[in-house]
Amino acid sequence: MKASRQLSQWSSFTFDRHQISAEVALTRRAQGRLEGKLAALGFDTRQELVAEAWLQETISTAANEGERLNLQAMRSSIARRLTGTQQDSLATPRHIDGLLDIMDDAITNARAPLTHERLQGWQAALFPTGFSGMTAIRVGAYRDHAEPMQIVSGGIGGETIRYEAPLSAAVAAEMNCLLDWLKALQEQDAFVQAAIAHFWLEAIHPFEDGNGCVGRAVIDFMLARDAGEQSRLIRISQCLLENRNAYYEELNQAQRGSLDMTQWIAWFIA
Repeated sequence: MKASRQLSQWSSFTFDRHQISAEVALTRRAQGRLEGKLAALGFDTRQELVAEAWLQETISTAANEGERLNLQAMRSSIARRLTGTQQDSLATPRHIDGLLDIMDDAITNARAPLTHERLQGWQAALFPTGFSGMTAIRVGAYRDHAEPMQIVSGGIGGETIRYEAPLSAAVAAEMNCLLDWLKALQEQDAFVQAAIAHFWLEAIHPFEDGNGCVGRAVIDFMLARDAGEQSRLIRISQCLLENRNAYYEELNQAQRGSLDMTQWIAWFIA
């Protein structure tokens, strides 16, 4: 079966608006209940909830990448960002500070456009040494290697190719299409936009490493344009970590199926 990117109308996504609208309505009602509860809380309590949500999101993002973090150092670093004050704290690793910077920028500057330079800056912040583990990678730029970018599962000797992304030579043009779509705001609901934008970036897989983190930051960015700072309470990375197998399965089905995004969008919003 051809991957979606290989079909002649790649990026001309369709979906059943009636089915999607039902999921969106349920989500909006849940969002309304949350906003009502938050309105009854004092500022300090809301800040505590935001800080805890941000901490859990960072932990989940790191867990998705196979890392464990120093919680005390993370709490101090998040507190500094939320209050704007300097505090004595344990030092956080540079790449974790970079991850926090990305998560903060996606929400705080949600009204600024997404550009090639901004996305590349997010990816570079994840790899301040220029290495992913022991391997030197291209940072602050899209991948440029000649060999295919393959997403593989399974152990050595039993690998399964789940998906093959566009060749590096096509990445710039593919990313232009994605960013042009975002500028045009072709779909008005933020949840649907987030579902499509995340799928699209993951399908292109524009970087040598860090695509997952950048893809989740794109979700944060899209939702923050709709709900502002309050969107920090939506724990996207935690939800995806808790439903990791289903997430990969739904993403793979969407990447290898037709251009009908109904199943993927409905699952994502739910």
